[in-house]
Amino acid sequence: MAILKPFKAVRPRKDIAFLVSCPPYDVLSVEDVKKMTAGNPYSFLHVTRPDALFESVNDNEELYKIAKKTFDQMLKNGTLFREDTERLYIYRQIKGDHVQSGIVGCFEVDEYQSGKIKKHELTRKEKEDDRTLHILTLNANTGLVFLAYRAEENLRAVISNICTNQPEYDFIAEDGVRNQVFVVPDEVARKIIEMFKDIDSLYITDGHHRAAAASRVREIKKGQNPNHTGKEEYNYFLAVAFAHDELKILPYNRIVKNTGVSKKIFLEKLQEDFKVERVEKGFEPDKKHVFGVYTENEWYRFVPKFVVNEEEPVESLDVQILQKKVMEKIFKIEDPRRDERIDFVGGVKGIEELERLVDSKEAEYAFALYPTSIEDLMKIADNNLIMPPKSTWFEPKLRSGLFVHLLD
Repeated sequence: MAILKPFKAVRPRKDIAFLVSCPPYDVLSVEDVKKMTAGNPYSFLHVTRPDALFESVNDNEELYKIAKKTFDQMLKNGTLFREDTERLYIYRQIKGDHVQSGIVGCFEVDEYQSGKIKKHELTRKEKEDDRTLHILTLNANTGLVFLAYRAEENLRAVISNICTNQPEYDFIAEDGVRNQVFVVPDEVARKIIEMFKDIDSLYITDGHHRAAAASRVREIKKGQNPNHTGKEEYNYFLAVAFAHDELKILPYNRIVKNTGVSKKIFLEKLQEDFKVERVEKGFEPDKKHVFGVYTENEWYRFVPKFVVNEEEPVESLDVQILQKKVMEKIFKIEDPRRDERIDFVGGVKGIEELERLVDSKEAEYAFALYPTSIEDLMKIADNNLIMPPKSTWFEPKLRSGLFVHLLD
């Protein structure tokens, strides 16, 4: 049973929604933020990334107080407004032939804490602390948690029917993704809420730190409220839920540098566990357990000589095989989260970016992987296991600024 709740959304004025919306806070560099906000006072990055706009301020508490003032001003001047009734929304994204349509609403912190909303990643305390402070200071969830549920055709039909209506927002963002938002009619919202009660589990696909922070905020606010009932807005967090088979996962590729391992030695060691062959430039793995490596202007394809135990949900992941048999065994990279010799490149940047990084000497080796499947992700979450870091890159990314959930 999944609890879905409508909410009084804070959202942008229709004519400037495309100017307000922005990529999520954690996928942009400081320079990216500066470029995207230059000449655009409406950008929600003023709220989510004040660190990039006030570099002289080194204290996050002060930065988020600035963000709060900016947010309040956007409400005051009409850039944003708050709905007077609780609603659900459909958020549709279109990129080329790919279409995904999710339900935007609020979900219970209780279900996250009990494990009905399942996770597959570890969170880092410093990042949780940061998101908790941001939520508390603004008294709002400003970013969407990205959820998935096992596809249900009756629910898909209801969503598709809503998407035949006139969208509230409809714009193409700077990344070429078309973003549409539809307001769900009240009688249909009630139907969707009932249909969600038949969903056994929800899966966090992206936004683990936002969900964990929402849980921490609830406990803080609960402790501060002697009249706590469990129905206050802080008991819920903002999310969008998509059918699992509508989601697109790209590979999360790897580069390594400063290894001290020559190409000759690397290939010799690689052949201990893998069949290796040289291939043409621009190589991309075309199925699970096929890997590519680029170094010194050459691509090599390699596949395991050993039998992969598919009954082991984590150990059979390509990212885990690469970590154990290559990163650890050959390069002695034991902790990919903290070792500065390794970095991660989202598949959205393409194979060309891997070649560029090696050709420019920014990396010695670049590794191309086949994407992790959503089925593997759900299997791992169902078994209360944890995926290796940087296992999945979901594309397209959800925009921020289109929906905000106030906690009172």
